[in-house]
Amino acid sequence: MAKSLTCVCGAVLTGESDGELFRRVEEHIEQEHEPARTELTQTEAKIAALVADGLTNREVADRLGVGVKTVETHLTRVFRKLAIRSRDELQPGMREKCRGA
Repeated sequence: MAKSLTCVCGAVLTGESDGELFRRVEEHIEQEHEPARTELTQTEAKIAALVADGLTNREVADRLGVGVKTVETHLTRVFRKLAIRSRDELQPGMREKCRGA
């Protein structure tokens, strides 16, 4: 049983008992199915608000005292959480997110 489960999961046999293998597989499945965090963090909300006001990534970075790459990273997370693809969608996306909360 453990051997077939290991093959299905694409894992390499490690000599684990069935119980150990099942425990690891269950942990892996639980981690994959944890609900995604969809609330914006304070930093994400701050950056989103500044971008929605028309600031560039460089201007946001200068105002917050962080690097442009940090702003880009947070903005990527904002886009994913709000299910938007561009800065132009940011204000409508933020309003929709607030209504859903």
